[in-house]
Amino acid sequence: MHNDSGDSARIFAVDAKTGQTLGSYTLGGAKAVDWEDIEVATGADGKSYIYVGDIGDNGLSRSDVVIYRVAEPTVTGTATNPTNTTLTGVDQLRLVYPNGEKINSESLAVDPRSGNLMVIEKTSANSSRVYAAPATAWGSSGDTTLQQVATLDMAHTNSKLVTSADFSPDGSELAVRTYRDVLLWNRDPNSSAWSPFSRQPVMGPAVSNESQGEAIAFHPDGAGYVTVSEGTNQTLHNFDAP
Repeated sequence: MHNDSGDSARIFAVDAKTGQTLGSYTLGGAKAVDWEDIEVATGADGKSYIYVGDIGDNGLSRSDVVIYRVAEPTVTGTATNPTNTTLTGVDQLRLVYPNGEKINSESLAVDPRSGNLMVIEKTSANSSRVYAAPATAWGSSGDTTLQQVATLDMAHTNSKLVTSADFSPDGSELAVRTYRDVLLWNRDPNSSAWSPFSRQPVMGPAVSNESQGEAIAFHPDGAGYVTVSEGTNQTLHNFDAP
């Protein structure tokens, strides 16, 4: 997990059953301008990484946004003796939108099949633009231009503001959440990460009273997901697959 803007460049390991913090990890060399989403996914090299999306831009003023990536550590801390350390070897990928446009996003999804990255625009309009960057962009010395790959129809949702996204560990399912909705798609084999957006989603169970629902993540086995709201002392809600 991570905090919103105003905190240092750190992430937290949390016990999904108890909500207790097991560790705090600073990302060496990273900055926290407006961190908005976090992912654990397999990279194109087959390694498991944590990805952090510094992609928020409420003021539409950022010339570029950043994705950080670091090898997933083994969590050894406990609730009574949590880990507090700095992770090294942090990669960063600087991204710009086409034609220099400035866009606010709070959702990052990494395709575990290809390693490609996807971000979704946060807007109150009836549709949100979907952008992608290839896994091969890691290691680029300059900015990588995102490409618009799809448009997400939000006209029939309870809230149009997209706040998080996640792929199941095997890439067969995609979840997108808003403040009040969970949208779910199955994904066909050998299809692109954004191909599910050509179909209407299934509305998944969600907690209607999450004050500012901004996070979703699949279980490690893909059989269900968890959600949580922004803010202090929030409850981690678990939804098992039927």
